[in-house]
Amino acid sequence: MTDPLRDRLAAALGPTYELQRLLGKGGMGSVYLARETALDRLVAVKVLPPEVTGDPETRERFRREARTAAKLTHPHIVPLYTFGEAEGLLWFVMGFVAGETLASKLERTPRLDPEVARRVLGEVADALDYAHGHGIIHRDVKPENILIEDAGGKALLADFGVARASTGGSTLTSIGALIGTPLYMSPEQAAGERDLDGRSDLYSLGVVGYRMLAGRTPFEGGELRAVLAAHITQPVPALSAEIPEALRGTIHRALAKLPEERWRSGVEFRRSLGTGEAITAEEIDRLGSLPSLLSGTVLGAMLAVTTWGVAMYNVPWRGFFGHIPNMLLVGVGFLGCLLPVATWTEARRKRIPFRAAFRIAFWQPTWWKSWWPTRLRRPGDVWDRLPAATRRARLWFMASVILGLPFLPFMTLVVLGRLPPEIISRWTTFILPIAVPLFIGQISIIVISARWAKRRGLDSETANLLFTKPTWNDPFWKRPDIAPLLAPPGGPRQATPTVPTSPAELAAEVRRAASALPPHHASLAQDAAHRAELMAARIGRLDGELTSLAAEVRPEDILAVEKKLAELGAPRADEPEARRAIRAMHEQQLGILRRLLHQLEEGQSRREELAGMLRTLYLQVSELKIATVKLTDADTSGVRAIIERIGHEVEGLREVGG
Repeated sequence: MTDPLRDRLAAALGPTYELQRLLGKGGMGSVYLARETALDRLVAVKVLPPEVTGDPETRERFRREARTAAKLTHPHIVPLYTFGEAEGLLWFVMGFVAGETLASKLERTPRLDPEVARRVLGEVADALDYAHGHGIIHRDVKPENILIEDAGGKALLADFGVARASTGGSTLTSIGALIGTPLYMSPEQAAGERDLDGRSDLYSLGVVGYRMLAGRTPFEGGELRAVLAAHITQPVPALSAEIPEALRGTIHRALAKLPEERWRSGVEFRRSLGTGEAITAEEIDRLGSLPSLLSGTVLGAMLAVTTWGVAMYNVPWRGFFGHIPNMLLVGVGFLGCLLPVATWTEARRKRIPFRAAFRIAFWQPTWWKSWWPTRLRRPGDVWDRLPAATRRARLWFMASVILGLPFLPFMTLVVLGRLPPEIISRWTTFILPIAVPLFIGQISIIVISARWAKRRGLDSETANLLFTKPTWNDPFWKRPDIAPLLAPPGGPRQATPTVPTSPAELAAEVRRAASALPPHHASLAQDAAHRAELMAARIGRLDGELTSLAAEVRPEDILAVEKKLAELGAPRADEPEARRAIRAMHEQQLGILRRLLHQLEEGQSRREELAGMLRTLYLQVSELKIATVKLTDADTSGVRAIIERIGHEVEGLREVGG
C-alpha cells in the first residue's frame, strides 16, 4: 500500500535522510524510521499530518514540542537533533530508540517485576527532575510516552508535545482546558488548574508505577468525568502487600492529593526507590565544602596522633608544652573542637537540617576506596554490590594502611635523626612481626585478584580499576563490562556471578553448550562457538576503545569549556583580537569534546547491541542443549539466524571513531 505522506516527507528531506518504515501514528503526527546518510545512524522523524498543518495552534504546538525537546540533553530523554519545514510539512528528527513503549510492554505483561518497575521509575524520575530544573513541565507522563530499549531495558521519556514552561509563556490553552491523559492526571490537572509544577508530573509518574505493579491504574472505567472526579476526591486503593514496602510507600506518597504532601522533586522520588543512583554534580556543588569535612579531618588527626605517639615514645617528661609534638597535638584537638561549629555554620548557610549536615560531613573522602559505615556512605556508593573478591582485597588494603600507619612517622623520624638507637631497635622489633605478614598478604591478594579477574575475561587495566576505583559516583561502575559484576541495588551479595556476564564467559558457555548438541548438529555447534568467540573478541576491542575514549572526554570538561565561553560573553565587533582568538579556541575545543562524547555514547550503544546478540546466542544454544533428544530444523532455526546475524556484524563492525 502506498503512503502519500511518506513520499512527500522523503521529497522534503532530500538525500540527507533515507526513510525506511512507519513506526507509528498519533494525534500529533506520524513517526518514521530513517537513516541519516552522512553519519550512517538510525533516527526517528516525526512529521505533522498535512490535514492539521493549516491550523495555527497545532503548528505552534508542534514547533513548541521541538523547541522544548531541543533544550533537554539527558540520558533518559529522547534527544532531538534538528527541525525542518518544507513541501508544506513540519518535522523534526529525534534519536531512534530500538525498543518499545512501556504501554506495549504492559499489554503483554500487565504486571511487571517490582525491580523492573523500580528501575523504570527511577530513570524517568531522573529525566523529570532534569526537565523541571530547566523550567519545563511535561504534563503528559504515561506509559505511551516512556520508551524501553531492547538492549539493557533503559527507559527514556518522550513526547513533550503538551509540555510548557513552569513560569510564564503562552500555554496555547484557555483556563480550565484539559491537557494530558485523564487516567494519569494529577488532581490539580484534572481540576483544570493552569499553573502546574513538577509535583504534578510526579503524581502522573506515581500512576505509571501503580499501573506497572497493580496491572491497572488507580481509577479507571466509567465516564471521563467520573475518572477526573476520582483523581480529585477519592483515596487511592492500596497496593498489594506483596510489593516491597519501600516501593509501595514511594508510589502512595507520589499519589497524595495535595502537591505539598508529595515528593518535592524527581531526585527525592528516585532516592526513595532505593535505586542506588549516584548523586548528581549539581547536588555536590550545592553542598559546598560540607561533604567529608569531619571524616577527612578525623583521618588526618589519627595520623597526627600516631606521629605524636612515636615521637614521644620513651622520651623523659620535660614539660608538656616544651615539645613541638605536644603543640601539634594541641592544635589538632583545637581544630577538632572547631569542626562541629564549622559544620553547623555550613548547614545554616546551605539550609540543610543539622542532623543531615552532620551525616554528610562524615561521608567518606572522595579518595577513599574501602569499607565505610553504611549510614555515612555517599549516595550511589556501590560497596555492598561489589563482588566478594573485590571487597576482600580492599579490606585487606585498608587493614594494611591502618596497621602500617605507625611505620610512616617512625621512618620519618629515623631519617631526620630524631630517635636514639635504643628506641629504633625497640620499634623495629615491634614493627617487623606486623610488616612481614602484611607484605606477604598483599602479594597473595594481588595474585588471587589477578586470577579472579582473568577468569572473568577482564584485562589487567580494567582489573586494576575494579580494585582501586572509589566506590561512589564514578562512571566506571556503569560500564557495560563492569555493571553486570555488581549485585542488584538492595539485593543479596554474591561472591561471583551465577550466570556468564562478560563476553569471554558468554563465548566459553556457548562453546560448552554447543559441544553437548547431537553429532548430526556438529556443524551448527562449531559455527556457534566460532562466531561467539569472534564476537567476544570484537567486543573486547570495542571495550578497549571505549575506555580510551572515556579517558579523553568527560561531561565536566564540556561544562568547564562552556563556562569559559559564558565568561567571555557575547561576541562584540570591537573586542580585541586576542579575546576573539581565545573564543575561537574554546569553541573549537567545545566542538571536539562534543563530537568525542557523541562517539562515546554511540560506541556504548553499539557495544550493548553486540553484547545483546551474544547473550541471545548463549540463551538459544542453552535451550537446544536442554532439548537434545529430538532437534528439528525448526528448533535450530533461531540459532542459525542469530549466527548469521553475528557473522554480518563481525564482518562489518566499525570501530569507535572509525
